[in-house]
Amino acid sequence: MIKTPTYRNLLFFRAFVKDGDMKETVNAVKTKFAMYPLSQAKTPPRAVFHNLSGKKFNTIHSNNLKFYEEINSVIQYEPADAFDPELVGLFASIGIKKGQPFAPDERMKKILTEAVAIGNATARSLSFAPRKKSVYYYEGSQ
Repeated sequence: MIKTPTYRNLLFFRAFVKDGDMKETVNAVKTKFAMYPLSQAKTPPRAVFHNLSGKKFNTIHSNNLKFYEEINSVIQYEPADAFDPELVGLFASIGIKKGQPFAPDERMKKILTEAVAIGNATARSLSFAPRKKSVYYYEGSQ
C-alpha cells in the first residue's frame, strides 16, 4: 500500500486582496481567521500559519492504479461516517473498505487501470470541449 502524506489541521484557502494591499490582507487572515474543533471553543488553540507561496506541491491525482490507492488512503484516514453510504458502497465494490487493506488481484488491477484511463479521457473531453453553451463566459471564448 502506498502511503499518501496527510496534512492534519491544515487548511488551504484564498484570501481576497482589497485595493492591492497585500500586507493588510495577510494581517486580516492571521488576526481574524480561526478554525478548531467545537470541543475547544472555550480555549481555542493558537492558529499556526504556513506560508506556501512559492512552494511546489502536486494537487493533481494520479492517472493510473495509484489513483485508487490515493482514495484508499483518504478512506483509511477519515472517520468512517465521513462519506455518504452510497459512496462507501461504491468504494467497497472495488475493494476499498475502512479498516481493511486495499489489495486488488491482477484481474481487478487491470479493470481499475482501464477505468482510470477512461475516466481521465472522459473528464478531459468534457472539460476541453463541453457541449453546453452555458459554460462559456462569452460567445466564442473557451
